[in-house]
Amino acid sequence: MKALALLPFVVLFAGCAAQTEEPIGDDESDVTATNYVEIGDFWKKPEDQDRWFAVKSKIVSEFDNVCGDTFCGGDYSNLTSLGFSCGVSDKRGSIRDCVWTFTGSAEFVNPTTSTLRTSVPSYQCHVKPKATAAQLATLLAAPGPGRAIDRQLPGTTTSLYDVLFDCFQHPIGASPLNPTFVDKPTYVEALDSFTDGAGQDQWLAARSALKAGFDDVCGDTFCEGDYTNIQALRFVCSVTRSTGNLKSCAWLFGGSYADVAPKTGAVTVNAKSWRCNVPVRGTASQLSSVLTAPGEVAPIRRPLPGGTATAYDALLNCL
Repeated sequence: MKALALLPFVVLFAGCAAQTEEPIGDDESDVTATNYVEIGDFWKKPEDQDRWFAVKSKIVSEFDNVCGDTFCGGDYSNLTSLGFSCGVSDKRGSIRDCVWTFTGSAEFVNPTTSTLRTSVPSYQCHVKPKATAAQLATLLAAPGPGRAIDRQLPGTTTSLYDVLFDCFQHPIGASPLNPTFVDKPTYVEALDSFTDGAGQDQWLAARSALKAGFDDVCGDTFCEGDYTNIQALRFVCSVTRSTGNLKSCAWLFGGSYADVAPKTGAVTVNAKSWRCNVPVRGTASQLSSVLTAPGEVAPIRRPLPGGTATAYDALLNCL
């Protein structure tokens, strides 16, 4: 793939234009005096910070657009970005290491015991472009041609897209599900318990409503600690296939934060997963009806069937 010519940095990141004069990949002449920081901390001007945030949003959006037809066709069909981070020298912004971190979930209901098994691994996809922070930002921010994730990275023969193909073959922290199958399962995952499309659509809408509710509250609650980018994955339940009665429900989450070694620039990812058990009784249809009904109270804060507890209450004891 031919590399896209880098645009003059003054166009997109004018506040740091003087920092692009060094050759790609060069560090400060006095290596012992060089310190490395996370790339987000390198940008000093608010406008440059905003542009870098826009770059990260752009590559995540491009990933989401292609995932369903590519990376999300395997066991982990809901791969979700946890952030893109780089270690750069604090004076000139020379890149030493970058990592794009992802999480995803897989679930299996034992058809004879109703046991709900889950796996929430992380993927830590490293790349080391020979570039400054400004040059990488300019490359990824440029409007075209093609997607930013397909552009050859400076000093490498690959793109971000290429790196992900190998990375997704190596999940970290995956739990074996050991699925077993029978012709007539007694227990299934809730989505599979509905015999009509309308019921399945309502269940999927209930899932989406819970996720939207979590995203709304996370910044002021659960995402204020070390893991500031916790992502809600699937809400899953095991149910009795013949009746739709709920046996158990769990809400899965993934999160991470990155540390940059100040003397080497290497990026270390600290990833974590959560399985939050949500106590609820009744049927899958009753639960989805509660969560999708119109009303001023957010679905995440509505009492669940069979009690007074909410999904939010369950997270307080888990995250």
